Amino acid sequence: MTKAQRVLIVVGLIGIVIFASFGYFYKAEIAKLALTTGVTHEVVLTSEGFTPRSLTVKVGDEVVFKSQKGVEFWPASNQHPIHAAYPAFDSKMPLQSDASWSFQFTQVGTWAYHDHLNSPLRGEVVVIP
Repeated sequence: MTKAQRVLIVVGLIGIVIFASFGYFYKAEIAKLALTTGVTHEVVLTSEGFTPRSLTVKVGDEVVFKSQKGVEFWPASNQHPIHAAYPAFDSKMPLQSDASWSFQFTQVGTWAYHDHLNSPLRGEVVVIP
């Protein structure tokens, strides 16, 4: 093998490493961007319950929970009362009737939730990739 052929092989290998590294970092940046630039959705607690009752979002999307019911509310993941299905998905305290709480979904799955202060009021957020 000549010196020129060895140089070409080394340069080619370096190019492959650089290209592969770029792809890895590009994918990581796209994933971070998806978590910071998601769509915002709204769920409203009414006298009939959560509207919409079922909502499909993508990973990185944010859901804002509001109330039109005129009473305090506390959105939290199931199971009542410990909220263990998705522990981060929990406002952790009652919200005034005119307040809102938002949560960014970062885990794929179907996440059932309830109003911790009135647990028969339920809904679900389906998070897709």
